[in-house]
Amino acid sequence: MDSGWVIYDWNNNGIPNSFVITGHPDPYPEFLFSPSYPRPNESVRFTDMSVCYSSAGAYACESTNPVTGGPNSYYWWFGDGAESDTVGDVSRTYATERISYPVDLQVCDENICCSVEHLVPVKNRDNSSLPNWKEISPF
Repeated sequence: MDSGWVIYDWNNNGIPNSFVITGHPDPYPEFLFSPSYPRPNESVRFTDMSVCYSSAGAYACESTNPVTGGPNSYYWWFGDGAESDTVGDVSRTYATERISYPVDLQVCDENICCSVEHLVPVKNRDNSSLPNWKEISPF
């Protein structure tokens, strides 16, 4: 299978060497989380946005892998010791306030595993933490 990608190597006395990469691009793991600033004990939804590739093109990684006919592998690490191998979207509740929990998603196709990390800030927020201010007229 030919990806159509051509790589040029200019380190041969100014004469370019080129070669074509075979296979397909690596998985591109990605996710969003909501709410953006969760409070302790509030459910956080992680929405899988990962893209995988085959010779036919791009497809959602949570779909059946057209090369193997089976699922791709998913591994979620939530930064608090919890893990999951759920394919696609997941939810998690953080009990403790923390500046950020590093959440990692690893997606594996038939060739390779790739991962992404996002930081999830978990903090109690109430109106008492807002700064006090008073509007003053310029006149």
